Amino acid sequence: MKRLLLLAGLALLVAACTGERIQEATPTQAVASPSPLSPTPTPTASPSPAPSPTATLATVEGVTTARLNVRAGPSTLRETIGLIEAGQTVQVVGRDESGLWYAVLFEAGPEGRGWVAAAYVRVTDAERLPLILLTTPTPTPAGPTARLTQRLNVRSGPATTYEVLGTLDAGSVVVLTGRNETGAWAQIEFPAAPNGRGWVTAVYLQTDDLASLPLVNASGTPITPLPDRPTPLAVTPTPTVGPAPADDDSRLRPAVQVVFAPGGVRQLTYTSDLSFPQGDLEDWLEFTPFAGGAEALLYASLACEGNATLTVEFWRDGAPLADGPILTCGAFQRPIRLPAGVPVQMRLRIAEADSLRYCRYTLTLRNGP
Repeated sequence: MKRLLLLAGLALLVAACTGERIQEATPTQAVASPSPLSPTPTPTASPSPAPSPTATLATVEGVTTARLNVRAGPSTLRETIGLIEAGQTVQVVGRDESGLWYAVLFEAGPEGRGWVAAAYVRVTDAERLPLILLTTPTPTPAGPTARLTQRLNVRSGPATTYEVLGTLDAGSVVVLTGRNETGAWAQIEFPAAPNGRGWVTAVYLQTDDLASLPLVNASGTPITPLPDRPTPLAVTPTPTVGPAPADDDSRLRPAVQVVFAPGGVRQLTYTSDLSFPQGDLEDWLEFTPFAGGAEALLYASLACEGNATLTVEFWRDGAPLADGPILTCGAFQRPIRLPAGVPVQMRLRIAEADSLRYCRYTLTLRNGP
């Protein structure tokens, strides 16, 4: 009997211990069944923060119209990091402040992009291009500079007979180091040349420093002008002279007819050749300037090569202007004033001589301001 009582007591003790252990193991059961008098709010899971979107560049598709240098920045003073062939599709991501350079996706460039001349990239939606402000400034050139108004060959000397060393795109900024005696050619810094110098036609340069440049010959040696003798601005003789082929233009049928307009064509560039007494004796060009008032301001440049003197006349209404502008070979960005909105013709011819004379010229007219 005592044994039965002892076993019953042990059973009660074990049951009491087991119930206490179960209550500690499931404390959440009390939270899961709250009392209706003291409701416990259900915790709300805080949403995870949305991941930051990866920044992507909005691109505009473009097609190159010429073989282009890709540079580390929007300037010819920046290093060349590659080439893009003509006809290639590029992804344009922005432009510089001048609008002369486009930033394109280019793996080899800083931040995966490079810079190309905008004049030779045809884009589908240019107004979407954002302005890119650079944190790294363009190096300051040491010396006078000029900006190219069109794509130019860089030659080893001041004439078209010299070897082509390379090309520069329109809008390129070059450092000027000298000029030839006629002022028709300018020497520039060109790292790709053996001596670091090259020559470009001065008529396609925008600068106020050309006249102050030192005179140098084809090899870069300074030329000392003779005392009391002005630097000649005549044409440069060429090794061979022959009659210029006739192009059959005339006053009634000029070789070029251009109407300048603020939102359209503002510049005329024309290259041709003349000879006397055989070949093409004269050229006729026609243009109509514009202005906000009665008088238009234009800038004229004339570069010549050959052994002749070129004469330029301005005509209106079938007759030469009595007090017309004077334009001679070697002129650079010379300001001339003419009536606005009225067609003006230019007659270019060679002065008479006893033997064959030849001149090849490039004329540039830019309607200001």
